[in-house]
Amino acid sequence: MRPAGLLPLLACLLTALLAPAAGADDVDDTLGALRSPDPVRRNHAALALGDVQDPRAANRILKGLVVSLVDRKAGVRHATAVTLARRGDRRAAPYLVRQLHAEEDTRVTPALLLGVGALGDETYVAHVLPFARTHAVPAVRAAAVTALGDLGGEEARRVALDTLERPELPDPEWSLRVAAILALSRCGEADDVGRALIVVRDGGGDGRWLVPVSYTH
Repeated sequence: MRPAGLLPLLACLLTALLAPAAGADDVDDTLGALRSPDPVRRNHAALALGDVQDPRAANRILKGLVVSLVDRKAGVRHATAVTLARRGDRRAAPYLVRQLHAEEDTRVTPALLLGVGALGDETYVAHVLPFARTHAVPAVRAAAVTALGDLGGEEARRVALDTLERPELPDPEWSLRVAAILALSRCGEADDVGRALIVVRDGGGDGRWLVPVSYTH
């Protein structure tokens, strides 16, 4: 069985890898496609902008993607969040946070959380914490814990440790605990390795989870 809570994270990565490319010469056409009445074309345009490297187009691309982040179609919002994270323009972080709090489709929420994690810093932890602690969908909690690992800080570490030791919600295939282990690999301390190993030993884990634990060294 696959870790169900990690599937949205894998989907975000695959979406990024399979995105069609757009060069600097057709940036205007691609930005125009973000306003197409066809949601498939808008989706493709949002993904294509992730491959544009021309710094002269950065402001226009950011402006277009910020508008797409509130598109009426969930697929376009998801693609836009993935692209904003890929582009690495930290100016997008506040817009991702704004949509994160407004988003009603839990299929989009993981991509928004991962985007906040990729582009934000420790000051954004407070926006992610509620999703990591109490959200009813394990996939959303897993994405939130992953984002906390990227954002860093002691509070993020505490939440990752709590999730590791007391996942609470249904945790199919250890999806929440794996997300916590990977988060600790980025924001944890050396002593956390022992705690992770104890959970694997005593909490029903098997040899598969020794691989993510190895990243916490």
